[in-house]
Amino acid sequence: MAGCMAICSRMPPPPSQIYSADRLRNWLRQLFFSGGVLNKQPCLCSESWNDDIIVEILSKLPVKSLLRCRSVCKSWRALISRSYFVKKHLNHAINGIDNSTNCTIRLLFLHNKNFLEHHPESMLVDSLKDFVGHTASKELDIPGILEVIVGSCNGLICLKAGCGGVFLWNPCTGDASKLPEQTVSDANWGDMFFGFGYDSTTEDYKVILGGTTTTKMEVFTLKKGSWRNVGNLKDYGKISGQGWLSNGALHWIEKGRDDQYSSTSRIILFNLAEEKFLEMVRLSFLSNNKCSQIGMSTIRNSLFVYCAHEVISDPILFTIWTMEEYGVMESWTKVQIHRDCVPRPPALLDIHYIGPIVILQNGEVLMTWNSGNLSSFILYNLHKKKSRIASRIRVCDSYHQAMYIETLVSPITGSGEVDI
Repeated sequence: MAGCMAICSRMPPPPSQIYSADRLRNWLRQLFFSGGVLNKQPCLCSESWNDDIIVEILSKLPVKSLLRCRSVCKSWRALISRSYFVKKHLNHAINGIDNSTNCTIRLLFLHNKNFLEHHPESMLVDSLKDFVGHTASKELDIPGILEVIVGSCNGLICLKAGCGGVFLWNPCTGDASKLPEQTVSDANWGDMFFGFGYDSTTEDYKVILGGTTTTKMEVFTLKKGSWRNVGNLKDYGKISGQGWLSNGALHWIEKGRDDQYSSTSRIILFNLAEEKFLEMVRLSFLSNNKCSQIGMSTIRNSLFVYCAHEVISDPILFTIWTMEEYGVMESWTKVQIHRDCVPRPPALLDIHYIGPIVILQNGEVLMTWNSGNLSSFILYNLHKKKSRIASRIRVCDSYHQAMYIETLVSPITGSGEVDI
């Protein structure tokens, strides 16, 4: 095929005549470990290859490898750019998470290197399990100065930048798109509610933005590339911050009486397909818990709520409730993190705990503590009731953290079609 180029100067000779899946895998393995620079050579972009074999194998490669594969030849570049291939690659990534075989879940965080410079970085969550003194992280080229994480879905991250704009961004490909200006705007984003997710009924991504003082709300759709007003918040005006995505809906914890979190608090959801708010469940278990901080996150598409006990005399640091069966009040399970089982800095300084960030499939809870110029990621094993330092990196607060998977999904707006 004309215009075909090899990836490296020491590229292994391509297999010939009978092209089996195993031979293609071996060829790619040699290709990615041979190193070198681009150089014109014959390659394996040939009609002799079975298209189904190529698609199946390439769709299981990590994004970094696929970006290199786009330079192999024109046909591979076209294939990797097609929406059906992007969807197939995404499905492999999601299925790998569900089957505990995927190691490409990454954590985005803001690295506070010297109290003045904050650098967005990411690390493989799986790398924290075997910490031996240093966990590799990579600096990210983010659009603008990161202020708030709006949400994360299918490898895309929606964020608010310091320039005042809202962006959709794929940190793996580096592609980003600034959204049009919205009309809903509170002076302080701390008084707003927001979220980002995927509507499977229309195969479209949606950004939600609302003001708690104005009670107005807008929805942005990626296909149309524009905002539209969806009415007032009405009975659900006591929510703020990020909505957590699970089962096709965004979720917030509503404040109860006296504008506090209590047994009258509810989980309020916004159904992305129907575009309406609903009450999910009441959090009656908060009645006997003196919480200085309430938060929510997701674990394998399930919700969990946590309560922070920051009074030093309290032996419990965090209480976590996980909803084992979505929407079923009776399915909440409770676990606790004990204060004396969590590492502390050498001096009795003021400690600020952040988390839990996520509950890993091996039963460990990832969180962080900050104290003066010291900081660490901590993994707490719920079964053994033991904890260990996972990485010594100073991080900022949870507004600058997000979990994401490595995908090829494009954030480009207004095309009328999106890569799922």
